[in-house]
Amino acid sequence: MQQIPGEQTGPDRSAPEPAVGRSPVPGSNALRLPPPLGGVRVVDFSRIIAGPLCTQQLADLGADVIKVEHPVTGDDMRARSSKGDRRGASFLAYNRSKRSICIDLATEAGKGLARRLAATADVVVENFRPGVMARLGLGPDDLRAEHPGLIYVSISAYGQRGPMAHRPGLDPVLQAESGMMSLTGPIDGGPTRHPLSLIDTLTAAHATAAVCAALIGRSHHGRGDVIDLCLLDSAIGALGNTGVEYLTSGRPPQRSTCSRPPPNRSTSPWPPTGSSPTSAPCSNGPISSPTNASPGPAGDHATATSSRSNSSAHW
Repeated sequence: MQQIPGEQTGPDRSAPEPAVGRSPVPGSNALRLPPPLGGVRVVDFSRIIAGPLCTQQLADLGADVIKVEHPVTGDDMRARSSKGDRRGASFLAYNRSKRSICIDLATEAGKGLARRLAATADVVVENFRPGVMARLGLGPDDLRAEHPGLIYVSISAYGQRGPMAHRPGLDPVLQAESGMMSLTGPIDGGPTRHPLSLIDTLTAAHATAAVCAALIGRSHHGRGDVIDLCLLDSAIGALGNTGVEYLTSGRPPQRSTCSRPPPNRSTSPWPPTGSSPTSAPCSNGPISSPTNASPGPAGDHATATSSRSNSSAHW
């Protein structure tokens, strides 16, 4: 059985602080400081995008991230390599700066190894369907009973509790259910999916912020935490003023593409702009130029900037 780094009374795994000195960036007077999450260990049971992107961000901040993968298939994103090497862009985009270990969680030996690994962690991140980790004996109650300082993060589509908790869900599904698709695309077109995984990315950012907050909290009171994040919450939150206007007015917002709505919003939540944004050809590619910039300082500035740009000699 593989020895877990830092298990039992092994050597102190806190990251040594590098020598403080001048920044290597020419002309900068900033001091070179140790990474903010140096010495923090994260055990990552997640896969695909939201969970792995969160742990990648934690690794970028200096955490020691150990990614747990299935011994045969690995992370689902490994199968999307166009080169057949299982290290394509879809995997590398969300898994840099991590170490990896293969554990078969379907076996008793694998579960035991995973528990031993989690016992060395400050943070555990998982995004299985609700209830899966508990059935494996790796749920928050199981791990925090012996390790009360552990910060346990669960990411799911609809949350760990509630009538929809059992449902699977991916980014495109949540774009539709949140109403985000109804705001995207041509004014006279149907609901349109944004091609990027926006909701996964937002959820990852929320998870990273929650982990950092929990680590600060633990430094004050010594206790860990259980963090429950779901894609639906992130999607609804991303609607921002659009969602609030619907809740306060009761009227669904109309699609407005990229044109800026008028400043007076007291009578209509999303008035139609009557036109889609256009672009002006330039020597190094097109530039966006909203045709219906609204009056006011911001609209005037945008129009003036576009006019000045279009009169430049090299465009």
